[in-house]
Formats: sequence, structure tokens, C-alpha cells
Amino acid sequence: MSDNVLDIAKLGQFCVKYFGNVENFNGWLDTTVLLFNGEPPRRYMNSIRGRELIKQTINKLKYGYTA
Repeated sequence: MSDNVLDIAKLGQFCVKYFGNVENFNGWLDTTVLLFNGEPPRRYMNSIRGRELIKQTINKLKYGYTA
């Protein structure tokens, strides 16, 4: 269980760096995203695969790919 919390915290730090603040990151987490089957990314935070997908999506945004 503590591994999940640590992974989520690391992911949060990574994403907040990209979005600039927690509010923007939370807004994105609650927005429907096509790559997440039209669901908000927050629904995927509790699985390892979901967190990997979120990180990959942010990296795509970071480097100019559309997500």
C-alpha cells in the first residue's frame, strides 16, 4: 500500500512541474482525455499501469505531442 502512495506522490511532483501548480494538475486530472477512453485521468491513478499512462501522456505534452 505504501508503494502506491509513494508512486502517486512521485507522479504528482512530476506532473506539477509540467502544469506549474497543483490546481492546474488537478484540473487536468478531472478533464476527460481521449487517451483515457474519454474518462478523466484521475480514475487511473490507483493502478501502476494507469500511473505509467499518465506519466507517458504528460511526457507527450511536454515534448509537443498532442494528448
